[in-house]
This record gives sequence, structure tokens and C-alpha cells, in this order.
Amino acid sequence: MPAGLTAALVLGRMRRRVALLDGDDPAHAPSEAVHGFLGHDGAPPADLRRIGREQLAPYTSVDTRMAEVGGASVEDGGFSLHVGGEVIAAAFVLLAAGMRYRPPAIDGIDRVWARGAYHCPYCHGWEVRNLPLAAHGADEMGVHLALLLTSLSGDVVLLTDGDDGLAPEQKAELLDAGIAIREQPIARLESEGDRLARVAFADGATEERAGLFFAPAFDPSPLIVELGCETDDSGAIVIDSEGRTSVPGLFAAGDATTEKKAVVLAAAAGSRAAYAINAELAHRRGAARIG
Repeated sequence: MPAGLTAALVLGRMRRRVALLDGDDPAHAPSEAVHGFLGHDGAPPADLRRIGREQLAPYTSVDTRMAEVGGASVEDGGFSLHVGGEVIAAAFVLLAAGMRYRPPAIDGIDRVWARGAYHCPYCHGWEVRNLPLAAHGADEMGVHLALLLTSLSGDVVLLTDGDDGLAPEQKAELLDAGIAIREQPIARLESEGDRLARVAFADGATEERAGLFFAPAFDPSPLIVELGCETDDSGAIVIDSEGRTSVPGLFAAGDATTEKKAVVLAAAAGSRAAYAINAELAHRRGAARIG
């Protein structure tokens, strides 16, 4: 919940009343460490979240609750959030519920998720540098991932998993970059210990790989539908440059949105949305003031 924690920090420092509702079930929990976040590179996700909650403690206008929002609705002039047996009224809502990553349906991928099977080269590529790597997919994203991996390893293969849908120009670009293409259907991922060791194909062949990168599907929060905001084809929330959704007063930040997905980007988006929310509060006639 880096977006929500950061937004709460910004608003708390401006003495705004905030209810931070954290279901404590983040999508990045299986990861061994957070990377690419200056000052926190290599920190376990649980530690990053704990530090964030501790640093909110001095801001007494922020009420942090380890509780999941069970439902939400748009009301006249604001929102109602159902938390346990309580209904919380809010003038603004920042939805930072994230997304559930859904990896490809490959046998064995659950055993090596975040330990050889990854969704982000920027987050996890350094840890498997100079090792044999693979990208998965027979579309533009698969090609893009494979090309990104060439700065990390000289041994990269694109696995199309039985799909021969690559365009000739895409194949030419991959081959020109030194990327091999394997089109056989994948039977399973094999591990040694809890780490990816190889890809086994349906024809009996194998490919030794230390890292497999893929573009996951996403399972959005049901709150997105309940609040009625516009989404794209993947279910992600469409936002403007400050995090506003199509619903007045409803903001979104982090993995639930159409923006790129990474901890550092989610934190930045949460801060940006909090600036916009605070500005709107400041311009409201009769807005509550402290002191």
C-alpha cells in the first residue's frame, strides 16, 4: 500500500483528517525485497509497510486501521465506506487497493512466483543478471519484455508457449537483438529448492532458465465496480494527471490504475493525488480547519 501510506503522510502533514484503511494483504507480499525505491532498495515489503505506519504515528489527524473495506458507495457530497460494522463517511476517497497479479496458467509457476518467475525486470532483473533468462508471450508485451532483458543477460529466449502469432518484423527484431524464439507449448516449470531451474516443454525438451518474466493479468478490487469509475480493458482505473477518476471526489493511485506498476511509482502517485485532494479541500467553502 505505498500509494495509500504516502498519501496519508502528505495529508497528515497538512493536518487533514484521514482514515487509512489497510487490509494488510499486499500483492507484493511474496517478493523477497522492494527494489528501485531510493532509500529502501532491498527492504522486505513487510518492513517497508511497517516503517510507513510507524512514521505516520506523529500525525494525529491520521487514523490508521488494519481493516479491509467491505463495501463502498457514492453518496450526496461524498462516500460511505463499510468497515466491519461501521460506516465511515468521507468527502474524498483515494482508492489504492492495488490489483491481484494473475500469472500465466503454467504448471509449477506458483512454486517459483517471485523466486524465478517475475512480472517486472526493473524490480527483479538485477538479481538474475548474467544468468539465462526468458520472457513469456507471443504479443507486443512479450517482445518488449524480451528486449528489456538484453541489458541484463546475453542469454535471452522468448517463449511463445505454442502461439505462432508473432509478426515477421517482430521476429526479425528479436533475432537481430540475439534473442532466441521457442514456440513449443510449455508443459511446466521445474524448480530446485524454491527457485526456478528450467522450463519443460510438451515435446520433452527443456530449457535451463534462472528467470522467467511475463506480463500478468490483473484481478481488480471489487470496490472499483461498486464506486462506478471508468476502467480500461484490463480493469484498471482510468485517471487524469493528478489521479482523479471519472467519479467526482474519487481519486486512485498505484497498481489499481492505468499507470505503470512499481512501488516507487505508486508512492509518487499517492503523493501527487494527496496534493490535489488537499488543494480541493483548501478551496472548499467552509472546509474544516484545525486550530
